Amino acid sequence: MIQRIQSVYLAVAVIAITVMFFFPVSSFYGNEFFFSFGLMGVSDQTLVEIKVWPLQIMAGMLIGLTLVSIFLFKNRLLQTRIIRIALLLDLAFIIMIYFGYVDVIVKKAKMSAQYEAGSYFPLIAIVFLLLAMRAVLSDEKKVRSADRLR
Repeated sequence: MIQRIQSVYLAVAVIAITVMFFFPVSSFYGNEFFFSFGLMGVSDQTLVEIKVWPLQIMAGMLIGLTLVSIFLFKNRLLQTRIIRIALLLDLAFIIMIYFGYVDVIVKKAKMSAQYEAGSYFPLIAIVFLLLAMRAVLSDEKKVRSADRLR
């Protein structure tokens, strides 16, 4: 059933990752430069071109996996596996943003970074993916206990 609570959790995770495309992840301040960095690129081209296509691909894969897992409500074990893969991908996505992009830009350009609203959406997504995983496992536990009673 699509109206289960884990479907709502997964939908919120999809929305959180999708909204990342519209908000900047961080802003960088220096003596001469100011620019914002997000999934759509850099707002000001005063610095070297930053390739964000790996982040876009990971976000697309994360959205796709989470959407697929919403419609796998009949096969809870497969749904659990896909949610675990999405959790790992989201964790890699967070590591890539914070340590692969923001930290490298700060060190190379010697600028200070300020995290914006877009940097919190993958954290929100990971929380809702964990909640969905817990709800799916709870449903599986209920089904197994009902099978024992027959």
